[in-house]
Amino acid sequence: MFSSSAGRGHDPLAPFSADVREALRRFRHGDLAALEPILSAIVREFMPGHDRTLAGTLPADAALVEDLGLDSLAVAEAVFFMEDLFAVRISNEEILRVRTVSDLQTFILAKTGAAPAVAGGRGKSVRVLLPMAPARSRDKKESRQAGD
Repeated sequence: MFSSSAGRGHDPLAPFSADVREALRRFRHGDLAALEPILSAIVREFMPGHDRTLAGTLPADAALVEDLGLDSLAVAEAVFFMEDLFAVRISNEEILRVRTVSDLQTFILAKTGAAPAVAGGRGKSVRVLLPMAPARSRDKKESRQAGD
């Protein structure tokens, strides 16, 4: 389906429409609303019998498995794709809590560091910097300092 090559200079959204690629550019520059069409396109790509010509966003309350038909393989492929695209790590435990399109959007906002802006209200612009530094090294440093 896709080769995992976001980190090698390849545009992982090349097979998608120009609108989706533009939405990613806007999201990376702080337009949080631009995440919706990106995630809708990704979910559609991994749905059984996907149709890239369908436009627009998926309903926020649509369940990824029950309503949209994603099976465990499709979810795993989508996770790998989103890890590359957004430069984040997604654990099995984390993705199991994501049930709907809205859950997925909230989850990706949190993983990319944009979630605090959502709590502040709509219309706020926040710079989303991708890729993010792993939190693990910071946590280890803080625990070492606490032990001193």
